[in-house]
Amino acid sequence: MEKYFFGKTQHLGSQVLKFMLIGDDQRQKGVIELLKNTSKDFQSHISCVSGMQFLRKMLEYDYNPYADFFLKVFAEVSIKQLKKMGVSFHVCGTNKQLCKQDTLLLIYKYVKVNDLKPEFISFLLEDQETLTEFQQFKEAYQQKKEEGFQIIMDSAENLQKETNPIKSNSKEKLSILDQEPSIEQLKEIESNQSIIWKQVQEFDNHRIQHVQGQIVKTVHPLKCSLNRAIELLTTQKHKWVETMIVRQIIKQIENNKQIVAETYLWQDKQLFKKVVFFSEETLILNDDNFEIQMRPVFDYQSYEQYQKCDEKSQKLQVTYGVYKNNITTVTIIQNLFDKVQQLQYTPVLLKEVDYFEKTVQQLKLLQTE
Repeated sequence: MEKYFFGKTQHLGSQVLKFMLIGDDQRQKGVIELLKNTSKDFQSHISCVSGMQFLRKMLEYDYNPYADFFLKVFAEVSIKQLKKMGVSFHVCGTNKQLCKQDTLLLIYKYVKVNDLKPEFISFLLEDQETLTEFQQFKEAYQQKKEEGFQIIMDSAENLQKETNPIKSNSKEKLSILDQEPSIEQLKEIESNQSIIWKQVQEFDNHRIQHVQGQIVKTVHPLKCSLNRAIELLTTQKHKWVETMIVRQIIKQIENNKQIVAETYLWQDKQLFKKVVFFSEETLILNDDNFEIQMRPVFDYQSYEQYQKCDEKSQKLQVTYGVYKNNITTVTIIQNLFDKVQQLQYTPVLLKEVDYFEKTVQQLKLLQTE
């Protein structure tokens, strides 16, 4: 079932998914009712572990990229239908029941997305013991999410502390970093030889660096033409940026200037959220080099219809490409000028994740297409 459903959720439609969950009026049972087990002997619950894990995975982006769509369908199941699962028999009794945590997580997400009132929660869970178990799980789960978010915030602060300061009290250098975020600022920083970049990682001659955890530079030597490099950095960007879902041109201003919306799926510990960046993208192309500027679009209200998301932001980035000896060397410099971007990049800059290596590997596969 996992191989069939994961990755195909959006194509199956809500009716098929509802049938899978609750069956039909002809007494064809759905997964929910099939999972009912009236025994409190944990040994007898081994058979329902796989079913609970399947439903839980369908609600997680790690397994199902369309988990939000399935959550919507799952939330439309009525309380009466969900009661057929026999929640109390999975939750109460010994902690050895392997289906217990998955069941509690399913109920937690159902309750949260439907914003159920206490009386409806009590009706769903049936008895006080089950309700107590659920409340304890809910408190622990929410605390875990809050602690996870705090860890990210603490990591961001630690990153600022561990970053090498600029090795001079030069007012010129300090003033560059203190300027209002702009393309011109990024160009000044890149051209200023006295600014010290902190090396984060180098992998197969690709490297990532930063200044004070806010200005980030990545360098990618690509074995391809200028035009191929431009494709990878624009229309095919979603193929190598692991967290990127979709890129849309939502307004064409001139031949090489447009408003783009780039949507990412980012994770804050246990939480996943869609973040869309609205930017004005300009391409400047010469014989042996190019430049791509991405400026923030703050007045994006008229574009919001193009992407439903959890958060919105803007991107400030300049990308250079120089072609020489069959290699296009791409340099991307961006200013992480808001908390949305800083929180996401902190684990990357602290090397807590292998995001950069995966990016390089994917780029190397795509560069020769």
